[in-house]
Amino acid sequence: MEENENNEVKNVEVESNSTVTDSNESTTTNNNNNVVETLKSKKNLVIGIIIAIIVVLFVYNIFFNTKGKAKDVVKRYYSAFNKGKVKKMVKTVDPAGAYVFSKLDEDEYEDFWDEYKEFVDSDEYSDYMDNYKENQDEGMEEMEDYLDDLDYSIKVKKIKEVKKVSSHLYKVKLQLETKEDDDKSQETVTHYVMKKGLKCYLVDASL
Repeated sequence: MEENENNEVKNVEVESNSTVTDSNESTTTNNNNNVVETLKSKKNLVIGIIIAIIVVLFVYNIFFNTKGKAKDVVKRYYSAFNKGKVKKMVKTVDPAGAYVFSKLDEDEYEDFWDEYKEFVDSDEYSDYMDNYKENQDEGMEEMEDYLDDLDYSIKVKKIKEVKKVSSHLYKVKLQLETKEDDDKSQETVTHYVMKKGLKCYLVDASL
């Protein structure tokens, strides 16, 4: 009788110890799961923040970073010039903008955008663009020949200033380095750039 009671006590102790062990293991597992979930949450949060920053920068560059675009279009112009890529040079210039800008004195630059819109809406614009397109191929051939004969290059060393002059018109002051053979010289020049839609175009460069 005593032996049976002892066995029952031992069995109860074993079951109790087993329950405690299982409970400890369950607690440890839950703790580990909580840590993993916390790490995942933090990782997802960091990734979300990074994506949000990228989206903000992307939207800013597309819609608001006009000064950056004004710099870029000037750089593209000289890059195409050095490579003799006349078609790429042409793409950096707005012909109607260049025509309107050429008619304005410096104290009239504030009227540029109004003058541009008025010109684009006029019959004169259609005639001008037709004439421009007719002469474009011949002009591009002449420009290509001219660039082929050049033995010097022009490099944008530094953008010194980008300033908004008036609505849709920006002034870009830059330092250029001209290289001919082993001789180098530097000068500061100013270009004018117009903003049209989401893009920028040179308006003081002629081809």
